Amino acid sequence: MNMTIEEFSLGMTPDQYIDQMRTNQGAFRKILDSVVTPIEEQTYFSTLRKPLHIAVFTEDWCGDSLTCTPALFKLAIDTKNLEIRVFLRDHNTELAHNYLPEHRWGTVPVFVFFDKHMQEICRFIETAPEMVPILDTLDQKLLEEIQADID
Repeated sequence: MNMTIEEFSLGMTPDQYIDQMRTNQGAFRKILDSVVTPIEEQTYFSTLRKPLHIAVFTEDWCGDSLTCTPALFKLAIDTKNLEIRVFLRDHNTELAHNYLPEHRWGTVPVFVFFDKHMQEICRFIETAPEMVPILDTLDQKLLEEIQADID
């Protein structure tokens, strides 16, 4: 199911998202200010024939979002050819779930790239699918170690 332009327009701009942040706003701003967009990427995205729409599903408390979302925002600032709208996953669960594999329904961030007609081009999902079983195993081992320390 593709997002409509009307749904897309209801999302927050990057500035609106940053302004409403409560948990990691300071860290987010620091990271955003430190990102340097390589000239090759600036050139590539600045010369796109048509701008891209990017829907970002995230939450302020997410460490993965904190480490990668500022880079996307900075790319948009530096190239002026990317229109970003941000959706808080916990307030837009049905919409967010449309863009996630079933076994990763709560994952953030998710970046969904659309063309000017809102046809999906691609998605970036927080964790590569190949990494999910590895991370799940590590999580389980960590929980077991914590439990062993408690016992």
